Amino acid sequence: MPNSSTQGKFGQHEINSKLEKFFKEHKLTLKNPDILKDFSVLIADSSNNHDITSIAPYVDTMENLLNSIPNHYHKTEFLDYVTNIVPDHKYENLLNGANNGLKEEIIINILKELSSDHSDVMLNLKLSNNEKEFKEKLDKIINTYEKGKENPENKKAISQEIKKELENLDTWCKETAKKDNSHVFKNIGQVIKHSFKALANIGNKEAFKKEQKEVRYLYGGYNTC
Repeated sequence: MPNSSTQGKFGQHEINSKLEKFFKEHKLTLKNPDILKDFSVLIADSSNNHDITSIAPYVDTMENLLNSIPNHYHKTEFLDYVTNIVPDHKYENLLNGANNGLKEEIIINILKELSSDHSDVMLNLKLSNNEKEFKEKLDKIINTYEKGKENPENKKAISQEIKKELENLDTWCKETAKKDNSHVFKNIGQVIKHSFKALANIGNKEAFKKEQKEVRYLYGGYNTC
């Protein structure tokens, strides 16, 4: 981590231009274009401010921006993009911490969405009466993960428990795919496994990106990640 004398200071116009580039390249339209300007001002000002005590304004503005991005994969990509365009920001650790928390929330919400009654996966599973068992298995893994967040001292044991449950789910999905010949099961177990691998590597941008790309590739047909 650089010392205060080498930490970067950033201009609002430069940041705004780079943010606009992301939205243009991904063909995304903002309902309120001024939000990019407000966000770039916030980041630029904070790089020169020695008295930041709360990250809340950043998180609130970022959440508004994320709501303008329909694709979940692009949401997590944008979170990493923001910190990449302001390297050595004075509050780099705070920005990364906030972004990692938002990435985690996005992935968990995607996984919860998979087992919701109106998801494509569940609608397909109802045709073969497998939706209840799938939901139970996935919900169990999510609950185990959230239990680990509440009990960080048991992180290693809970990580092993999650790994075992993921292998169990993946095996069940593959076996069910053979019996039902359902395209839903061919990749969904791997999608969930790589999603949890992304969570495990949330602080490592390159490893996280690799797992997210795998999720996107496997689950591309459903346009979820």
